Amino acid sequence: MKNESEIPVLVAEIKDELQRLEKVVESLAKRKGPLASEEITDSTALRLHNLYTGCERIFKRIVAEVNGIALQDLDWHKRLLNQMALEIKEVRPAIITPETRRDLEALLRFRHVVRNFYGYELVPERIEPLVSLCVALYPRFVHEVENFITFLNGIYHSSRRLSSHE
Repeated sequence: MKNESEIPVLVAEIKDELQRLEKVVESLAKRKGPLASEEITDSTALRLHNLYTGCERIFKRIVAEVNGIALQDLDWHKRLLNQMALEIKEVRPAIITPETRRDLEALLRFRHVVRNFYGYELVPERIEPLVSLCVALYPRFVHEVENFITFLNGIYHSSRRLSSHE
């Protein structure tokens, strides 16, 4: 951790992002039936894209503040996701489980599709399973991130106790 005094800011930013993501997941969960029109398909695809992008923003903040690095390679999106499922000895525990990493990887691939294809090229039959995946994935993701927040808060309170005894 670069600076333990920054932990409350990092925690607040993560929680803020989780609140925003909750709204995206709620809108996905409300969607019923097949993707009947191009507009509904586009809207759903954008929400799936937003969900992954929000998760990635959380991960980027963690890597910058806790790992102390910024990924810049061509494959940084995939490397970032993989790092989140790794425990880094004497730095931090894994943030997400391998199962969550696998599910988020499906969204990462879809995010690439959304960014590189036109809306009319999207295939509704490929999007619908991702909606179900997201609705099931999100509570697990939140639980895992909240466990990491607990870890961060433990570091923060330990460092404050140590500094108050000096």
